[in-house]
Amino acid sequence: MSLMKCSTKKPGSKLRSMIRGPRLFSDQLAELVVHEYTHAFVNPLVDQHSTAFERNLGAVFTSASDALREQGYGGWISTSFETMSRAVVALYYAARLAAGRDSALARAYLADQASRGWLWVEDLSALLAQYEADRSTYPTLKAFMPRVVQFLDSLPARLPAIAERYDATRPKVVSVSVPAPRSI
Repeated sequence: MSLMKCSTKKPGSKLRSMIRGPRLFSDQLAELVVHEYTHAFVNPLVDQHSTAFERNLGAVFTSASDALREQGYGGWISTSFETMSRAVVALYYAARLAAGRDSALARAYLADQASRGWLWVEDLSALLAQYEADRSTYPTLKAFMPRVVQFLDSLPARLPAIAERYDATRPKVVSVSVPAPRSI
């Protein structure tokens, strides 16, 4: 659980706390806050490398477009912003997992992303972990973006294997048994 304090300023008054004392909020809200917060950092980097993102995630979007369109993502640019943000959130959960907290939540997040069609997020998150582990070589995410571009360059060719890996490990419904209606 994460900690957050909310405040407001009413006209003609001092800054007042809407919530007396710290309040905890759910992991789902923490995920949303982390996700939306990362857009401020990753979207400009996507814009700076738009040619690579368009070339590669454009191809990926074409193959996964039905699942992504159902979620409101209509093309390569929104897919690119979301790819980076979701990979950072996965890294956030991985850090919590490494700290011995919420391991089930971290696994559930990655499984949920894959089930929604974001099959490559886990691999990109693993790449971003290399960035975090080697900040002397990559002091900023901007400095690491050439590695992200290399990842993207290889993604369209690797996507069928990633999809096969996911399909082989995802749960499958084998049969459904519906009880006969009871007579009244």
